[in-house]
Amino acid sequence: MGTRALALDAAGILIHGSPASWSIGSYVSHGCIRMFLSDAEDLFRRVPAGTAVLIYGGGPASAPSRQAAGA
Repeated sequence: MGTRALALDAAGILIHGSPASWSIGSYVSHGCIRMFLSDAEDLFRRVPAGTAVLIYGGGPASAPSRQAAGA
């Protein structure tokens, strides 16, 4: 998961660094937002706990819905 993570109020969803650079910007998990390690470390220093986070977008149009995938 990297060296830093920011928890959101959505259960199990984090903004975190990743050593797997190929995964940055990809939909490869249950919803975490991945950043380069250095970017996540910089963000972690600058964002106070309790800061509101608003995420726009819903993923790729071709991704199956959770209901269709049996989740």
